[in-house]
Amino acid sequence: MSKEYEYLKKFDSDINRYRKDADMIKKLEKVKKLQFEYDDFEVFDTLISNGKYFPNLETLYIDHYNNDYLSELTIPSVKLLQFKKLKDIWLTNTYFEEEAYFEEVKEGTKTMEMGGKPFMYHMKRLKNLEAISFLALEELYELKDFKKLKQIGELLIGFNDYSDEEFEETTKNIHIDNVANELIRNK
Repeated sequence: MSKEYEYLKKFDSDINRYRKDADMIKKLEKVKKLQFEYDDFEVFDTLISNGKYFPNLETLYIDHYNNDYLSELTIPSVKLLQFKKLKDIWLTNTYFEEEAYFEEVKEGTKTMEMGGKPFMYHMKRLKNLEAISFLALEELYELKDFKKLKQIGELLIGFNDYSDEEFEETTKNIHIDNVANELIRNK
């Protein structure tokens, strides 16, 4: 684990004491990259609950080596909006809540009518976002609002009412590993 993770872990261990520790707060404010395993739920919750102490966070990598329990591995993407400088969000064996929802649609345990349509257009508010492991948008044109986006692990577009040419033009400067539109086509 990185020294940054260790700062967060230490902060989590005695949060009330360290909130008053100017040296610790200065260390946290300098953190630009966090990489950790999501098995440590408390540490993640501490990060989310105390985002103001991480104003310079640019990179967030979360890995969960045991992905047997989908519901335990979900991260609400909207909670990451507090980290205004985020450039890179990569989840491995962990899911955004929206991604988990669409996995359940794919598996047939949920339909699009159940629980609304959890799309991630709100992530455009992260003006510096360059890479994300999963992005679900309702319409292809919404991708144009992600001005600095260069890489998407998996892209899901809710309405497939665009031509191949429109798709190519809209995504020409973005590396996309996988397009997952088949999950919700004709549903």
